[in-house]
Amino acid sequence: LIFLLDSSGSVGLQNYQKEKNFIKDIVSKQNIGRELTRVGVVVYSHEAIVAIKLTDYSSTEDLNKAIDGIDYYGKTTRIDKGLMTADRIDQVFTVAAGSRPYLPRVLVLLTDGRQTRAPGYKPLKTAVCPLKKKQVKTLAVGVGRGIDARELRELVDHDDDMVMVSDFDDLRTAVYPLHTKSREITSNAMIGEADQTSLPPVNGIELITVRIARDFTGREDNDGVMSCNSYQELPWRANEVATEAYYPRCPVAVVDICFILDASGSVSPIDFKQQKAFVKALAKTFLISPEKTRVAILSFSTIAKLNIKLTDFYDYKALTKAVDKIPYMGFTTRIDRAL
Repeated sequence: LIFLLDSSGSVGLQNYQKEKNFIKDIVSKQNIGRELTRVGVVVYSHEAIVAIKLTDYSSTEDLNKAIDGIDYYGKTTRIDKGLMTADRIDQVFTVAAGSRPYLPRVLVLLTDGRQTRAPGYKPLKTAVCPLKKKQVKTLAVGVGRGIDARELRELVDHDDDMVMVSDFDDLRTAVYPLHTKSREITSNAMIGEADQTSLPPVNGIELITVRIARDFTGREDNDGVMSCNSYQELPWRANEVATEAYYPRCPVAVVDICFILDASGSVSPIDFKQQKAFVKALAKTFLISPEKTRVAILSFSTIAKLNIKLTDFYDYKALTKAVDKIPYMGFTTRIDRAL
């Protein structure tokens, strides 16, 4: 997520802080982290610079302090230079600068005026083209009467990708629609053609699915599917799942187990902790050792990550500590990538 911050003379120092407060309000609704949402800021006026790179901060507190510290320039309005800086090699939306090519990328433009037509300027429709080719989704926030709505419309794909407010005091009213739009982009951009709720059989691997009945769309009579009424119930069903896992298939309980945890946005951080409590309760029913049971854990959302390998821990206490550290992601539900 990249913000283009208008630092031109028409904004004024007091309103410039309101712009920064708006960015912080949007940030407060994101899950900021190295493995979660990354945020960068490009400042534009007569020139444009990268004030915050995507890899600079992995906590909301540190990011907010950095946003407050961004300098004000107070000159012309070169939106084109802001867009070109966002596209420039090794600047913002590149792998070297911390952009992840497998995730949706969103650019939010803030402006209170028209593009300054100084010598050498580029029309915004031209300046935004390289970003569109990289599938960067642009959202625009226009403030005040000095906005050229037709000019901004050239930057975005749809009319509802623009939010117009009467003055900087009304910026706070744009927080919710902008947050909702960015989550919509995140939710829709990465969904492929695969059925995300059907789990295909894997040769040599017994697949057991534990579902939360309120939101699961699978069949009631599937073999290897067990139901819970809520996430709070999960830890109490551990013994039942353990029986399903190793009896009668593995009566001596010598087994390699891989847990796949749902860390998507439809699961709350509290419910994700319940999933981890379930894993710990289930692991306790096995003898964790190199010769008996080995445990691995993956978590998935828009991406899938191997958090614990089968060879990482042969001790229950060490395993549970590692389980507690598995981070929540909060994006889309890509079961296929975990499998």
